[in-house]
Amino acid sequence: MEFFVERNDSFLFLRLSPGEDLIEGIKGACAEAGVEYGTITSCIGSLKKTSYTFVKANPENVTGIAYRDTIVSIEPNEVISGQGTVGKFDGKADVHLHALMCDVNGQLLAGHMMPGCLVCATMEISIAIARSGRMVREFDDVLRFPLFHFKKNN
Repeated sequence: MEFFVERNDSFLFLRLSPGEDLIEGIKGACAEAGVEYGTITSCIGSLKKTSYTFVKANPENVTGIAYRDTIVSIEPNEVISGQGTVGKFDGKADVHLHALMCDVNGQLLAGHMMPGCLVCATMEISIAIARSGRMVREFDDVLRFPLFHFKKNN
């Protein structure tokens, strides 16, 4: 992993190396750089193992959706675009990342990235650092699901 923080402390730029876990790599770079909260503005690169999910219809849920079981691909995938949130859940670092990917046949894949994504050649990520607020995943009473809530610092 390589990273640096922009001089005005507004961005963290990092590159993950082959074999590194995507989600854990982001958490590790943020911890090392002292970044607790932010927005992943860009995530591009390749994965040799991809774990992701996406929604399906679920009329029994108040939202009308539920997540599918995790899909795991051991074919290389190109991450064309990824965005997300860096925050806290139960006091621990949490990364919520969605990505658009392309498989070896040119088929587009998309979804919510799960633990277990392993970098193939490289993964380049930029994170806008939040200093005046925080992103905390908490149980949402309306949707009955833990979601990120955005709060101003006092």
